[in-house]
Amino acid sequence: MNERACAYLVSRYPSVTHTFVVNEVRALRAAGIRVETATVRRPPASDPLSGPDHEERERTWALLPAPPLRLLASHVSAFARSPAAYVATLAAALRMGHAGGRARLWQLFYFGEAMMLWRWMRRHGIRHIHVHHANVSADVALLACLYANRAGADPRWTWSLTLHGPTEFFDVDAHKLARKVADASAVICISDFARSQVAALADPATLDKVHTVRCGVDLTAFRPRASRERDSAEILFVAAMSRRKGHVVLLEAMPSVLEAVPNARLTLAGDGPERPFLERRVEELGIGKAVRFMGALPHDRARALYGEADVFCLPSFAEGVPVVLMEAMAMEIPVVASNVMGVPELVDDEVNGLLVPPARADLLAEALVRLLRDPALRARLGTAGRERVGADYDGAAAAAAVQRILAPLV
Repeated sequence: MNERACAYLVSRYPSVTHTFVVNEVRALRAAGIRVETATVRRPPASDPLSGPDHEERERTWALLPAPPLRLLASHVSAFARSPAAYVATLAAALRMGHAGGRARLWQLFYFGEAMMLWRWMRRHGIRHIHVHHANVSADVALLACLYANRAGADPRWTWSLTLHGPTEFFDVDAHKLARKVADASAVICISDFARSQVAALADPATLDKVHTVRCGVDLTAFRPRASRERDSAEILFVAAMSRRKGHVVLLEAMPSVLEAVPNARLTLAGDGPERPFLERRVEELGIGKAVRFMGALPHDRARALYGEADVFCLPSFAEGVPVVLMEAMAMEIPVVASNVMGVPELVDDEVNGLLVPPARADLLAEALVRLLRDPALRARLGTAGRERVGADYDGAAAAAAVQRILAPLV
């Protein structure tokens, strides 16, 4: 096969939180690689996607929900091609259910999806698949390639993996991380922290296939704002409303912020299971007039919010290296973030942002007040922030690095 081609599989694609994957796919296509995209579950049509993301959604194949005839046809085809490979791959899938009956049941589902993925890849003439996150998409890709190779694929099928964290590192056994790292042909880590977690569990002999490629942003899309002369104190936080993002810490810091800076305002962009609790907490704290909930927004509309912000805050309890921080820094918005996991690789405390210990509302408030009261500090940190992103988190450079890693595999 002369044409370079690969597939991308993500658990949910495209989505509001996967813009960096969309950009990576487009960069690979621009470099001459045919990239077919697949998602385990298609995002609902109601998801707030931007125009280009809607286009990507239309060209992406979804495993689930699986039409019964497609599921049956995939398994009949796989069994007919090689009964021995089919049975051996099913047995391998069940053995991967490390925690007993329920885990094995899930592995049975993954096996079912893997046969559909195998058939889809075979129809498209693809022998390499790349996945983001060591979740269900990695299980399905592993099993699809395992079956194909046992069935005599020539050339052999391969798969690769990008690890972001932090979810994969919360329970490495449940995510079968050691097995996936050993089986993948290449592992891309988005931070040195992520690579260190892989190094802690992987066979040292396999670490030469583990690479660090930092996610990046489009520096032409996220430009510094025009200088503004206004009396404002706008704090922005863009994130899905899950508990680990630390929204509640920021809310509990706001009374102290408002006491010191009465005109401070907080904008929360994003949605999720924590929103009802957070809305109640706002009322309990009596800060309703200073907080607005924007809900989930398309990426282009969220970007417009950066233009209104004086400070960007990310009070998470666990993170990889957040793209939203890169976006804010690229626009020269000073940032306050929790000193956790991969965040210090992007934000140097007092150099291009401020870092605070996680879950400390008092120290978070102090940092926010300090920035809101000091325009010169905001300007200095903002300028240094864009320099940092331009040096090490340029999206074009990141995509080129991924292309170099995948090129021998496609």
